[in-house]
Amino acid sequence: MSDRVAKKSSKTIQRATLAATIDELGFEVMPCSFCHSKGLRCKMLERSSRCGECVRRGRSCDGSGVPVSALDRIVAESRRLDSEEQDAEEALRAERLALAEAQKASAEAQRRLDESWARLDRLRRQKRMLLSRGGDMVRRGLESLDEMEEADRREANAAGDPVDMVDWDAAFVVPPELPLDLSFSGGPSFLVDQGSFDGTRQASQGSEVQDFFDVPFFFLVFCFHVCGKPCRLGCWFKK
Repeated sequence: MSDRVAKKSSKTIQRATLAATIDELGFEVMPCSFCHSKGLRCKMLERSSRCGECVRRGRSCDGSGVPVSALDRIVAESRRLDSEEQDAEEALRAERLALAEAQKASAEAQRRLDESWARLDRLRRQKRMLLSRGGDMVRRGLESLDEMEEADRREANAAGDPVDMVDWDAAFVVPPELPLDLSFSGGPSFLVDQGSFDGTRQASQGSEVQDFFDVPFFFLVFCFHVCGKPCRLGCWFKK
Protein backbone atom coordinates (compact mmCIF):
# COMPACT_ATOMS: atom_id res chain seq x y z
CA MET A 1 0.00 0.00 0.00
CA SER A 2 2.81 2.42 0.86
CA ASP A 3 4.58 1.65 -2.45
CA ARG A 4 1.42 2.49 -4.35
CA VAL A 5 1.03 5.78 -2.50
CA ALA A 6 4.70 6.65 -3.11
CA LYS A 7 4.40 5.83 -6.82
CA LYS A 8 1.29 8.00 -7.09
CA SER A 9 3.03 10.86 -5.31
CA SER A 10 6.03 10.54 -7.62
CA LYS A 11 3.83 10.77 -10.71
CA THR A 12 2.06 13.80 -9.28
CA ILE A 13 5.36 15.55 -8.68
CA GLN A 14 6.56 14.68 -12.18
CA ARG A 15 3.37 16.04 -13.77
CA ALA A 16 3.63 19.22 -11.73
CA THR A 17 7.24 19.70 -12.85
CA LEU A 18 6.36 19.18 -16.52
CA ALA A 19 3.39 21.53 -16.24
CA ALA A 20 5.57 24.22 -14.67
CA THR A 21 8.07 23.84 -17.51
CA ILE A 22 5.32 24.21 -20.12
CA ASP A 23 3.94 27.28 -18.34
CA GLU A 24 7.42 28.83 -18.25
CA LEU A 25 8.69 27.98 -21.75
CA GLY A 26 5.51 27.31 -23.73
CA PHE A 27 3.53 29.61 -26.00
CA GLU A 28 -0.15 30.38 -25.83
CA VAL A 29 -2.34 28.43 -28.24
CA MET A 30 -6.00 28.23 -29.07
CA PRO A 31 -7.55 26.84 -25.85
CA CYS A 32 -8.51 23.21 -25.53
CA SER A 33 -11.96 22.23 -24.26
CA PHE A 34 -10.85 22.10 -20.63
CA CYS A 35 -9.02 25.44 -20.63
CA HIS A 36 -11.88 27.06 -22.54
CA SER A 37 -14.47 25.81 -20.04
CA LYS A 38 -12.36 27.00 -17.08
CA GLY A 39 -11.32 30.28 -18.65
CA LEU A 40 -7.62 29.37 -18.41
CA ARG A 41 -4.72 30.27 -20.65
CA CYS A 42 -3.78 27.26 -22.76
CA LYS A 43 -0.01 26.94 -23.28
CA MET A 44 1.97 24.25 -25.10
CA LEU A 45 5.52 23.45 -26.07
CA GLU A 46 6.56 22.75 -29.64
CA ARG A 47 5.78 19.16 -30.67
CA SER A 48 3.72 18.68 -27.51
CA SER A 49 0.28 17.13 -27.69
CA ARG A 50 -0.97 18.34 -24.30
CA CYS A 51 -1.17 21.75 -22.67
CA GLY A 52 0.24 22.55 -19.24
CA GLU A 53 -3.11 22.39 -17.44
CA CYS A 54 -3.97 18.98 -18.90
CA VAL A 55 -0.50 17.65 -18.01
CA ARG A 56 -0.88 18.93 -14.45
CA ARG A 57 -4.20 17.11 -14.07
CA GLY A 58 -3.09 13.98 -15.92
CA ARG A 59 -5.87 14.18 -18.49
CA SER A 60 -6.05 14.05 -22.26
CA CYS A 61 -5.97 17.28 -24.25
CA ASP A 62 -7.75 18.22 -27.46
CA GLY A 63 -5.82 21.44 -28.05
CA SER A 64 -4.97 22.36 -31.64
CA GLY A 65 -1.47 23.65 -30.94
CA VAL A 66 -2.05 26.63 -33.24
CA PRO A 67 -0.42 29.73 -31.67
CA VAL A 68 -2.75 32.57 -30.81
CA SER A 69 -0.34 34.99 -32.47
CA ALA A 70 -0.90 33.23 -35.81
CA LEU A 71 -4.60 34.01 -35.60
CA ASP A 72 -4.28 37.61 -34.40
CA ARG A 73 -3.60 38.79 -37.94
CA ILE A 74 -6.64 36.92 -39.23
CA VAL A 75 -8.85 38.51 -36.59
CA ALA A 76 -7.48 41.98 -37.35
CA GLU A 77 -7.98 41.50 -41.09
CA SER A 78 -11.50 40.22 -40.52
CA ARG A 79 -12.33 43.31 -38.48
CA ARG A 80 -10.93 45.55 -41.18
CA LEU A 81 -13.03 43.83 -43.82
CA ASP A 82 -16.12 44.10 -41.59
CA SER A 83 -15.56 47.84 -41.30
CA GLU A 84 -15.07 48.24 -45.03
CA GLU A 85 -18.11 46.09 -45.69
CA GLN A 86 -20.19 48.32 -43.45
CA ASP A 87 -18.83 51.41 -45.20
CA ALA A 88 -19.65 49.86 -48.56
CA GLU A 89 -23.20 49.07 -47.46
CA GLU A 90 -23.67 52.62 -46.20
CA ALA A 91 -22.33 53.98 -49.46
CA LEU A 92 -24.72 51.74 -51.36
CA ARG A 93 -27.68 52.97 -49.35
CA ALA A 94 -26.62 56.56 -49.95
CA GLU A 95 -26.40 55.97 -53.68
CA ARG A 96 -29.84 54.41 -53.75
CA LEU A 97 -31.31 57.32 -51.80
CA ALA A 98 -29.70 59.84 -54.12
CA LEU A 99 -31.02 57.94 -57.13
CA ALA A 100 -34.57 57.87 -55.66
CA GLU A 101 -34.52 61.58 -54.80
CA ALA A 102 -33.19 62.61 -58.21
CA GLN A 103 -35.75 60.41 -59.99
CA LYS A 104 -33.52 60.04 -62.95
CA ALA A 105 -31.72 57.08 -64.44
CA SER A 106 -28.40 58.72 -64.80
CA ALA A 107 -25.71 56.70 -66.46
CA GLU A 108 -23.21 58.15 -64.02
CA ALA A 109 -25.32 57.14 -61.03
CA GLN A 110 -25.73 53.66 -62.47
CA ARG A 111 -21.99 53.39 -62.92
CA ARG A 112 -21.36 54.38 -59.31
CA LEU A 113 -24.01 51.91 -58.22
CA ASP A 114 -22.33 49.13 -60.18
CA GLU A 115 -18.98 50.02 -58.68
CA SER A 116 -20.42 49.91 -55.19
CA TRP A 117 -21.95 46.51 -55.85
CA ALA A 118 -18.67 45.23 -57.26
CA ARG A 119 -16.75 46.48 -54.25
CA LEU A 120 -19.21 44.96 -51.82
CA ASP A 121 -19.10 41.65 -53.63
CA ARG A 122 -15.30 41.71 -53.73
CA LEU A 123 -15.06 42.44 -50.03
CA ARG A 124 -17.47 39.65 -49.20
CA ARG A 125 -15.54 37.21 -51.36
CA GLN A 126 -12.29 38.28 -49.69
CA LYS A 127 -13.88 37.77 -46.30
CA ARG A 128 -15.11 34.30 -47.21
CA MET A 129 -11.68 33.40 -48.57
CA LEU A 130 -10.01 34.69 -45.41
CA LEU A 131 -12.28 32.67 -43.15
CA SER A 132 -11.73 29.60 -45.31
CA ARG A 133 -7.96 29.99 -45.07
CA GLY A 134 -8.24 30.41 -41.32
CA GLY A 135 -10.13 27.13 -41.10
CA ASP A 136 -7.49 25.44 -43.25
CA MET A 137 -4.75 26.71 -40.93
CA VAL A 138 -6.48 25.21 -37.90
CA ARG A 139 -7.04 21.91 -39.72
CA ARG A 140 -3.42 21.73 -40.88
CA GLY A 141 -2.31 22.48 -37.35
CA LEU A 142 -4.23 19.48 -36.07
CA GLU A 143 -2.87 17.25 -38.83
CA SER A 144 0.70 18.40 -38.22
CA LEU A 145 0.47 17.34 -34.59
CA ASP A 146 -0.32 13.77 -35.59
CA GLU A 147 2.47 13.78 -38.20
CA MET A 148 5.05 15.07 -35.72
CA GLU A 149 4.08 12.47 -33.13
CA GLU A 150 4.39 9.70 -35.74
CA ALA A 151 7.77 11.06 -36.88
CA ASP A 152 9.00 11.12 -33.28
CA ARG A 153 8.00 7.49 -32.85
CA ARG A 154 9.80 6.47 -36.05
CA GLU A 155 12.95 8.34 -35.05
CA ALA A 156 12.90 6.78 -31.60
CA ASN A 157 12.61 3.29 -33.11
CA ALA A 158 15.28 3.88 -35.74
CA ALA A 159 17.74 5.70 -33.46
CA GLY A 160 21.15 4.02 -33.05
CA ASP A 161 24.78 4.87 -32.24
CA PRO A 162 26.80 4.98 -35.53
CA VAL A 163 30.07 4.57 -33.59
CA ASP A 164 28.99 1.10 -32.44
CA MET A 165 28.68 0.05 -36.11
CA VAL A 166 32.43 0.50 -36.80
CA ASP A 167 34.52 -2.68 -36.74
CA TRP A 168 37.53 -1.33 -34.85
CA ASP A 169 39.39 -4.67 -35.00
CA ALA A 170 39.20 -4.68 -38.80
CA ALA A 171 40.16 -1.00 -38.96
CA PHE A 172 43.69 -1.64 -37.62
CA VAL A 173 44.49 -4.84 -39.58
CA VAL A 174 47.36 -4.47 -42.06
CA PRO A 175 46.44 -6.03 -45.44
CA PRO A 176 48.55 -9.14 -46.20
CA GLU A 177 49.40 -7.93 -49.71
CA LEU A 178 51.39 -4.93 -48.36
CA PRO A 179 55.19 -5.43 -48.05
CA LEU A 180 56.34 -5.44 -44.46
CA ASP A 181 60.12 -5.12 -44.97
CA LEU A 182 60.57 -2.10 -42.70
CA SER A 183 64.28 -2.53 -41.96
CA PHE A 184 66.57 0.41 -42.42
CA SER A 185 69.36 1.70 -40.27
CA GLY A 186 67.77 5.01 -39.39
CA GLY A 187 64.14 3.89 -38.86
CA PRO A 188 62.26 3.57 -35.56
CA SER A 189 63.19 0.47 -33.61
CA PHE A 190 59.57 -0.64 -33.16
CA LEU A 191 59.08 -0.80 -36.98
CA VAL A 192 62.24 -2.78 -37.77
CA ASP A 193 62.60 -6.55 -37.63
CA GLN A 194 65.54 -7.28 -35.31
CA GLY A 195 67.06 -9.94 -37.58
CA SER A 196 66.90 -7.72 -40.63
CA PHE A 197 68.31 -4.85 -38.62
CA ASP A 198 71.31 -6.96 -37.47
CA GLY A 199 71.96 -8.08 -41.05
CA THR A 200 71.87 -4.53 -42.29
CA ARG A 201 74.21 -3.40 -39.54
CA GLN A 202 76.73 -6.14 -40.38
CA ALA A 203 76.51 -5.36 -44.10
CA SER A 204 77.24 -1.73 -43.39
CA GLN A 205 80.43 -2.41 -41.43
CA GLY A 206 83.45 -1.28 -43.33
CA SER A 207 81.83 1.78 -44.78
CA GLU A 208 82.13 5.04 -42.94
CA VAL A 209 78.68 6.41 -43.89
CA GLN A 210 75.70 4.22 -44.78
CA ASP A 211 73.49 5.49 -47.54
CA PHE A 212 70.16 6.06 -45.83
CA PHE A 213 68.10 5.36 -48.98
CA ASP A 214 69.91 2.11 -49.97
CA VAL A 215 67.34 0.19 -47.94
CA PRO A 216 63.70 0.64 -48.95
CA PHE A 217 61.25 1.22 -46.22
CA PHE A 218 57.49 1.26 -45.90
CA PHE A 219 55.60 3.83 -43.92
CA LEU A 220 52.01 3.01 -42.96
CA VAL A 221 49.70 5.75 -41.74
CA PHE A 222 46.30 5.22 -40.29
CA CYS A 223 44.02 8.20 -40.41
CA PHE A 224 40.39 8.51 -39.65
CA HIS A 225 37.86 10.48 -41.58
CA VAL A 226 35.48 12.76 -39.69
CA CYS A 227 32.61 10.35 -40.26
CA GLY A 228 34.40 7.62 -38.31
CA LYS A 229 35.34 5.38 -41.28
CA PRO A 230 38.98 4.28 -41.26
CA CYS A 231 41.19 4.73 -44.32
CA ARG A 232 44.81 3.67 -44.87
CA LEU A 233 47.52 5.52 -46.73
CA GLY A 234 50.66 3.68 -47.75
CA CYS A 235 53.79 5.41 -48.98
CA TRP A 236 56.65 3.52 -50.52
CA PHE A 237 59.97 5.26 -50.80
CA LYS A 238 62.90 3.80 -52.64
CA LYS A 239 66.05 5.37 -53.98
